Amino acid sequence: MYMKFVFHEEYKDLIVEAKELGRSLVGKSILMSPDFQEALVLTRNSGSFIGKEEFPGGSINKDESVYDGSKRELQEETGIVKVDPHYILNYVDYETPKGELVRQLNFIHIMNKI
Repeated sequence: MYMKFVFHEEYKDLIVEAKELGRSLVGKSILMSPDFQEALVLTRNSGSFIGKEEFPGGSINKDESVYDGSKRELQEETGIVKVDPHYILNYVDYETPKGELVRQLNFIHIMNKI
């Protein structure tokens, strides 16, 4: 697993590179309290990571941006609608238990209440 912190303007290059490397894209939303003392974590109840705790998110559809896909996944998994990514935190390259190569982009959202 490889993880790197990136600046907002670099995220488009990460997407192009991921596609060139044949990696699927995943967007994760890290919802933090304003004081950074609390974060929303879900326990997966299906899929390759069943029983594992992780941030809301999932696969990005081919016809949507990573931002839009991460917001869609957040809404599907939590019901939270009104949120925009404040900035991209980092990305992680990994291989799933089924052998799929993935690039996961993690976005930070600051919420008044979690």
